[in-house]
Amino acid sequence: MSNTPKKNAAAGIWQIVDVHTGEVFIKFRARKRADVQRQLHVVSIGLKKPLTDIEAIYLTDWED
Repeated sequence: MSNTPKKNAAAGIWQIVDVHTGEVFIKFRARKRADVQRQLHVVSIGLKKPLTDIEAIYLTDWED
């Protein structure tokens, strides 16, 4: 078994956009997938938009 830590696939810089217009609502750093899901729910509630109208898009890795 390797002692190398596994990188979380969801860790990085993300943005949440409107699927119809492409408008960017927020860019944020996530450490795990739960962070991405939490931001989707916060934006959905704040903008009173259904989750089907917004999506999270992975942009890039970020350095520690």
